[in-house]
Amino acid sequence: MSHTMFAARRVLPLLTLTLFACSDIDGPRSVRRPAVLAIKGSPPYVITPAAVRVGEPVTVVAISFSSGCTKRGETEVVVSGAVAEVRPYRYDLVDLPPNMACISILRMDSNVAVVTFSIPGTDTVRVIGVRQPGEAPLAIERLLTVSP
Repeated sequence: MSHTMFAARRVLPLLTLTLFACSDIDGPRSVRRPAVLAIKGSPPYVITPAAVRVGEPVTVVAISFSSGCTKRGETEVVVSGAVAEVRPYRYDLVDLPPNMACISILRMDSNVAVVTFSIPGTDTVRVIGVRQPGEAPLAIERLLTVSP
């Protein structure tokens, strides 16, 4: 047996033990929460067209904020009559072990949704999320003129 193989056989169990001893086997959990659409006094950013036609797909972009232990989640859409509710989400890491830290960065994420209106007139896009600090509920509305 070579010297390298002998050393690897002795070091590998110690390395494995060290890796498991220095980590939480369950690890941190991800928790789904409403997206952060504004921070402190900053205005929310929601982009929609001003006018569309009935049945025409409308792209809605809501800018959300995330950080080192937060990532962008999915965006859900429900259209009911002349109102489209757009709900972007985020995933926060929680229950971090003591040997894990989050980097301090601020990211701007684009949450894109496509909606279609079937009722002509003035229709509403309502984007629902939260404002930081404090997880205060936040709803941003944009009016669209929907022509036949």
